[in-house]
Amino acid sequence: AHMARTPMVQSLHRRWESELRRVQPGPLPAFEVLDQWLRGHMPEPSPVLTLVHGDPKPGNIFFQDEKIVGVFDWEMTSVGDPMTDVGWVAFLWRGGLGGLSSLPGALSLEEFLEVYRLRSGVEAHDLLFYEMLAGFKVAVIHLLAAMLFQNGKSSDLRFAWLGQLIPQLMRDMLARIGACVDVPAGNVIPSWARISAGVRCVITRLIVPETASLAARTQTLAIAAILDSVAGGASPNPVGGDGPSSN
Repeated sequence: AHMARTPMVQSLHRRWESELRRVQPGPLPAFEVLDQWLRGHMPEPSPVLTLVHGDPKPGNIFFQDEKIVGVFDWEMTSVGDPMTDVGWVAFLWRGGLGGLSSLPGALSLEEFLEVYRLRSGVEAHDLLFYEMLAGFKVAVIHLLAAMLFQNGKSSDLRFAWLGQLIPQLMRDMLARIGACVDVPAGNVIPSWARISAGVRCVITRLIVPETASLAARTQTLAIAAILDSVAGGASPNPVGGDGPSSN
């Protein structure tokens, strides 16, 4: 659809910038460098607006007999600049798309962009900007998850793991834009005490109830106790009066 030249990409950037400000736990120097770079390299508003999925990737597409018969996960959908979806795919493509883009017969990124141009009529442009906007979005989503875990609003260990991915993610993006890669990401990784508490929760609530062997159960609870001790928390007796019974 050819519509008024609305700065949709600026609105998308402001949205994720606002999310960053909402949850940031303190100074985030690497985020600031990337954010300023995005502000300084904003492309011209797109004259063509389309339906934008927001998270296009193989895991959100249902294939049957080598044909696409369904698309899932529309929670970030909007009408906007089609290059935001292209940049998202390009960012994930370089990261391997879970290994899919490195499989025999997989299209190269350049081949994908050419197929997209032929099918959509949209010529890829300002690709580095749109990739870095996608990376900024990914990093903010990781930070949102990490802070949910750190603040005790989630005990999902995957959220703690996402926080641990942020420093390398930021270094990779700073390298792509030619910035200093030694700029710290900031306090983005959940504390050891919270990680220990999360591990204990998984062990006691998920693993131990499913473990039939008394020896395995006591050893697993011992791991939880050791983690508590290292984190500076109180260490329960894993094999004493509060330990698992032999029944």
